[in-house]
Amino acid sequence: MIEQAGQELSESQRMILEDGMVSRAEMEGAYQDAVDCLEESGYVEVFFERESDRVYTIQGSSGAPEPGESETEQEARIDLGWDSCLGEYVGSVGDAWLRQTELSEEEKLVAAAALNDCIRPFGVEISGADVEGLRPLIEKLIELEGGAEAADQDALVLNRCYDEFLLVAGGSPSVAGSE
Repeated sequence: MIEQAGQELSESQRMILEDGMVSRAEMEGAYQDAVDCLEESGYVEVFFERESDRVYTIQGSSGAPEPGESETEQEARIDLGWDSCLGEYVGSVGDAWLRQTELSEEEKLVAAAALNDCIRPFGVEISGADVEGLRPLIEKLIELEGGAEAADQDALVLNRCYDEFLLVAGGSPSVAGSE
């Protein structure tokens, strides 16, 4: 039995993962199934897009509350729909996709060098593409959080640099402690 975080996988994820590989068509099919599920749960204007060769995102709007539904109830319903749909269709498939398309060490170094070029004018330099290497950038972003307007502009640019790096490198390293 294939499991996801201690829970049995949905049939759709089990079928995709049974051969041990996730094709681009399977990945995009899983995202489309999640989009369809989200629309059924009340989201509107939902779509997925391929951000890079490895990274996909889903966007959409929760729409208006249902008649008689409070804002808190709507938020809970929408959160449940989001978690349920992504968990059922994308969860482990997305994780497997990111693992199988992971960049080589050389590719990670190239991506980290491009990130350094982007952030260096702000007095920040990273030493690698892992959590420890990225720590100076993360610390600078935390420092700028909630600062003056100039700090907000710096944070905006630094975040754009980091987002570009993530689109290439795919996925965000954990910053809650060391790995």
